[in-house]
Amino acid sequence: TQPPSLAAITPLSVIADTARSVLYPGGILNNGFALDFAQGRMAGARPAPDGQSWVQRKIDGDAEAGFAPDEQCAANQRLHGQAMDLVEQIDSAVYDTPDYAYLSPQRLVGDIEVPTLMVGTWQDEQTGGQWPYLIDAFPADTYVRAIGQNGAHIDPLGPENIGALFEFLDFFVAERVPTVPGIVRGLAATLYSEILGSAPPAGATADIPEDRFTGEDFATAKAAYLAEDRIIIRFDNGAGPNGTQGGFFGGGETMTFPSWPVVTDPTEWFLTPDRTLSTAATDGDDDPVGYTYNGSWGERTLWSNGDGCSEWQPDPVCNDGASCYVWEQAPAGERATFTSPVLDDDVVMVGGGVVNLWLASDATDTDVEVLLTEVRPDGQEVYVQSGWLRASHRALDEELSQPLMPWPTHLEADAQPLVPGEFTPMEVGIFPFGQIFRAGSKIRLTIASPGGNRILWKFDSLPGTAANTVGTSTAHPSSVLLPVVSGTSASTPLPPCVQRAQPCRLAED
Repeated sequence: TQPPSLAAITPLSVIADTARSVLYPGGILNNGFALDFAQGRMAGARPAPDGQSWVQRKIDGDAEAGFAPDEQCAANQRLHGQAMDLVEQIDSAVYDTPDYAYLSPQRLVGDIEVPTLMVGTWQDEQTGGQWPYLIDAFPADTYVRAIGQNGAHIDPLGPENIGALFEFLDFFVAERVPTVPGIVRGLAATLYSEILGSAPPAGATADIPEDRFTGEDFATAKAAYLAEDRIIIRFDNGAGPNGTQGGFFGGGETMTFPSWPVVTDPTEWFLTPDRTLSTAATDGDDDPVGYTYNGSWGERTLWSNGDGCSEWQPDPVCNDGASCYVWEQAPAGERATFTSPVLDDDVVMVGGGVVNLWLASDATDTDVEVLLTEVRPDGQEVYVQSGWLRASHRALDEELSQPLMPWPTHLEADAQPLVPGEFTPMEVGIFPFGQIFRAGSKIRLTIASPGGNRILWKFDSLPGTAANTVGTSTAHPSSVLLPVVSGTSASTPLPPCVQRAQPCRLAED
């Protein structure tokens, strides 16, 4: 709306599109966090005394909280009956509708003119990680700086990013040489302990980076800032610069790029009949890999929800010492897993990905989740990113889709059932991510039923089971296209398998 007093904005942990990013990823209802959040907002909107607990105290008066009795607040409760039934709206809008469109940031950021700093995480347990789709939707002349990293919903407020926020706000709002106030530095460790629910692990630090522009005049400092790359990607968040952070904030590897999407050398790996990933398609007729679709997996998360568990903890554990992560592999017959040979060199990836999938099913519709992981030299498998698609929603919006970012229309008019037993091509987008696959590791792609791979997300998957098959030969060459950044490698060794919002498990074949 261009308010005249607005100088800059710093949105953190945002979504790209109301339906596609969180509520209906791939056209499948997220009846975990997304539905829970909507129900929570409805509960809070009820009139007192059933709504938010502080309202009745304000009406009655609460001397301890500084509230005098408030008759106007009591009268206002009569208006709460106008609150919309969000669950009814959600249930009735399987397909994209104007109800979602007007709320979608992806359709709004083209009107933003002020300098913007966005910070987000790839594995955000709430908003999902699709936020980078927004970056190139801003006007070309709007200054946009973005920081992306692995982590949870709280990680944009980690020490490294707090320094970046102060820099941005000092330059564009206060118009002074950036300085993090001493009181903020002094209280950082205490504040982070409160936020995370535990003190930093031994060897970890909550130190905010040193001020970068001390001693320079404002014009010189800002010119240097504006000349820097605008896209900052942090890797291995939780390992720390020396690998001792134990899942606490901070990583040892940062790369910068001038624009988004990052310029990559998209590399295609083909899915083969022997369940490997190969740089060449397998010659011959179909020799598909089959798996059983199991809709009941949609109700699974990778989270135990045990007593004391917080998704923001450095290494989430329950009060009884057990891990909060219960990241289980689907049974062998319910997944199609494809693994690359051992990597000779580091492979750096930044951006979205796409699985060009040839799928046949004995059903007229099926739900798909694609899971990208790194199988480490130590035998551990670490979560990287996921993507989802209800097969009948496979029609793409050609205007909004990009080579590594397919954008389904999710319009009812475009819905197409499958022909049972017939191979059908579809593009399953992998949400954006940044990962260094270290030399000695393997790249793994798993195709299975949605569910079990996110902390708070669950899925209202199609019920029952189905026999699905993945094409793996030149007749139906399924493949995965991934955003490889050429000419780059890690400057730090393989980090510990305890990082922010990236669980580990023992790799299975």
